[in-house]
Amino acid sequence: MGGAVVGGVLMSASAAEPGAGTYRLVNTASDTCPEVPAGSTDAGVQLALADCDGGAGQSWELADPGDGEDAASFKGKSASAAYVVDGGGARKADDEVFQHNGAGTLTIRNFQVSDFGKLYRSCGNCGTRYERHVVIDDVLATDPGKVIAGVNSNHGDTATLSDVTIVGDGKKKMVVCERFKGNDSGDEPTAPGSGPDGTSCLYGTSEVTYR
Repeated sequence: MGGAVVGGVLMSASAAEPGAGTYRLVNTASDTCPEVPAGSTDAGVQLALADCDGGAGQSWELADPGDGEDAASFKGKSASAAYVVDGGGARKADDEVFQHNGAGTLTIRNFQVSDFGKLYRSCGNCGTRYERHVVIDDVLATDPGKVIAGVNSNHGDTATLSDVTIVGDGKKKMVVCERFKGNDSGDEPTAPGSGPDGTSCLYGTSEVTYR
């Protein structure tokens, strides 16, 4: 896996696969490492950035999530929040791989995904209706897969896509960009349209290659 996001900051990692051992994540901007404070084993504990010392609290193992959804969720509240996922891949995601619940812009690049529901989904029924943006570049999506990007056109969301390659989808059933009508009631959003529209789904057909 080429990178992970902790606290909205891209962490670099050497090429890795689930079950291949332990790894250290390094914040390339500050040369610090995410650490589990005081060796806590509590679910949902807040990680801290600390000097890299190679301790057990800074050792991480990649696990295959199987059919789990939301491999990563982005919850920043600021419109200027920026997240980057650079490199890596995911497979067997029953629903979303990346769930965008907060505000700001998520960039996904140099990424591979296969056997998935959606690569990216802007939350369509969260209580707070933020404007969300995603930039998807140099992504390889292998069928079966349903949707690469899902955005809420009525919330001002955008998806900008470039250099997307879809493999094994001879009938072109995979939706590159789907537009939803989001709500704050918790109801399942409707999907009135898909494809490039110059407003919410921003890409040209030449940016998508099938093989």
